[in-house]
Amino acid sequence: MRTTPRLHAQAFVEYGLLVAVAVILTLAGLSLLQNAATTYMAHTEPTPNAAVLGGLPLHKVTVKVDCPNAPSQSITGITAIGCTVTVTDLTTGGSGGQVPTGSITFLPTPDATISDCPLSGISGNVSKCDFTYKPTNLGPQSVKATYQPTSNHQPGSDTRSGFTSAVDQTTTTLTCPPTPVPVGEPAQCELEVDDLYPARAGPINVVGVDVTTNGNGTFSRVGELSNGDRGSFPCDTSGANAPCTLFRSDALRSELGAHDTLAARFMGLPDYYQASPAPSVQVVTVATTPPQHSVSVSVKCDAGSQQSPLQINQAGASTTCTATVTDTAPPDANGNPRQITPTGTVSWSSSADNGGKSTWPPNPSCTLQRVDDSKAQCQTTYTPTSIGTPPGPNYVDTQHVSAHFNGDGFIHTVPSDSPPTDGVVYVTDQHPVQIDVSCTPGNVRSQPLVIGAVPANDTSQCTVTVTDIAKTGSLVAPTGQVKWSNSSLGTGGAGTFGATSSCTLPPPSANSAQAQCSVTYQATAMGNPDQTDPLPINTHTITAAYQGDWLHPANDPSSKNLGPGKVFVANIHPVTVAVTCPDLGSSAANPLPRGQTTTCFASVTDTSSAPLAPTGTVILSESPDGPSTLTPGSCSLTAFSSLEARCSFDYRPTPPQDPNSPATGVDTHYITGTYSPTDGLHPAGNNNPGQPVYVRPH
Repeated sequence: MRTTPRLHAQAFVEYGLLVAVAVILTLAGLSLLQNAATTYMAHTEPTPNAAVLGGLPLHKVTVKVDCPNAPSQSITGITAIGCTVTVTDLTTGGSGGQVPTGSITFLPTPDATISDCPLSGISGNVSKCDFTYKPTNLGPQSVKATYQPTSNHQPGSDTRSGFTSAVDQTTTTLTCPPTPVPVGEPAQCELEVDDLYPARAGPINVVGVDVTTNGNGTFSRVGELSNGDRGSFPCDTSGANAPCTLFRSDALRSELGAHDTLAARFMGLPDYYQASPAPSVQVVTVATTPPQHSVSVSVKCDAGSQQSPLQINQAGASTTCTATVTDTAPPDANGNPRQITPTGTVSWSSSADNGGKSTWPPNPSCTLQRVDDSKAQCQTTYTPTSIGTPPGPNYVDTQHVSAHFNGDGFIHTVPSDSPPTDGVVYVTDQHPVQIDVSCTPGNVRSQPLVIGAVPANDTSQCTVTVTDIAKTGSLVAPTGQVKWSNSSLGTGGAGTFGATSSCTLPPPSANSAQAQCSVTYQATAMGNPDQTDPLPINTHTITAAYQGDWLHPANDPSSKNLGPGKVFVANIHPVTVAVTCPDLGSSAANPLPRGQTTTCFASVTDTSSAPLAPTGTVILSESPDGPSTLTPGSCSLTAFSSLEARCSFDYRPTPPQDPNSPATGVDTHYITGTYSPTDGLHPAGNNNPGQPVYVRPH
């Protein structure tokens, strides 16, 4: 910034006064003189006389701020620019100029960020530093640099102003092929956005473009826009990023010779670029003769593989078949893709190797839906209804689902005699089964499993029989696994299935329609008695769940389940056995005369917490053996109470005289009763060492 003549005159007068005052000031006054000189020498023009410091003159300097990229013009948005500060020693004569040293400071500003600027000498009397200036707001800009010396130089400053941070104007240009484009062929249109500021004309950092079309065409991303040092930006017609090249990928199909209008407009970038004032419009003409593209057709069905055939009697026994039609046209001479998404319909049909049947609606077909630029798909549901007469042993019919692409009449044409494309579905006729479970022992109420019995009587073998009961076709023995589970009618019943709770059916044998496998069930807790049973037993139910195979379903409504197996379970009921002869012979004072008969009783008592009168027989014996009679030798128990059963017998002793009891003349015999149960709930027992009976020898 240059000073005016008036300012020059004022500076001379002021400086002369300062010199006059300096003559009469003391050494301390010289410091004040230096401060005054610093204040008034901030102008970029040299002062007419040199100040002194400590008796030495201060060298005059000029300070210059230069921003080459902003010479009295606008800069684009808030883009950073490079600037330079130059400090020059103006001293002539004598020892000449010296390299200025010190620092550069900048006037703080809220409208920009400024980097540091360290001075360095570049010649005998010049120092220089570089800094960057980046506006933070739009509008007029200025930067003031102040030189603070550390050498024998005067301070100084300079201000660079007269430039503005502003948005640039832009223009959008869309260019499309001038010649007609074959129907369905791509028409490549180039999009360019330019900065209209003369110093920066050319491609700019495109951030958003609004692209519209009033025809049936669509656009896809192609390539990138190169912006030199500013990098490259993706093309995207969504308007969110930076489209640069439009690609006409799907031309009009219904109107040969029609026109399609494309419009593109740059929408601007805040703080950098204005939106283009108007869109650039181009017209694409469709040629009257379409090209011919070959296609490939494939068919895939979701269910019905060879490993897992479709079972036609199962609910929902159908499969979804998908036809895929792909344009196989090769690229053009420039390597650009020429593939076009096929349109039109696909017709369906089916056949079977062994006479199987299926259901179709009249003239079954589906309409293709676009997948990508080269591919389209549509689907149908295939439902087989029979398998015909396939050979054994698997009885699987191979059925073919055929798709025929009918062409679109323009680009993709298919000869009428071209063969259809097949998808293969393997089909079986589902066979229902009958499931029967049996367990032994423990399957009879009167002979339950007894927990705690000696020897052990708490284990049963359970067998499942799975039978093919199909009404048509050959019967095939089921294979696969059976899973077992247990429950009880009375609460608390429990048991285990050995090492595993499943068994595997063996491979089918010739001419067999059934298969069996078994597990071992061990009752571990009777639980509470079944309230519907008069006996203190619980019913454990053993269920077999067939898991199915390729032919036989796991849960077919037409299958028969004969119900679970039943195992009756009880806890052991301990007993006491007693023999009594209440009349003669019950004591030594009332002995039984030899040859006389007395009536005795055997009793068995249930001592459990839920007693039940025992059943069975009591076998009678005498010791020491002698010529006596027990009539009968055993007796059958009858219930005497809810916990006791009794039976009676007659005893007629004919014992020899006991030589060890001459004083009394009474002999002692022992009658033993051994209990043999018949109800399964009570263990065997006896009254050892026996009931004493006192006998008189005469």
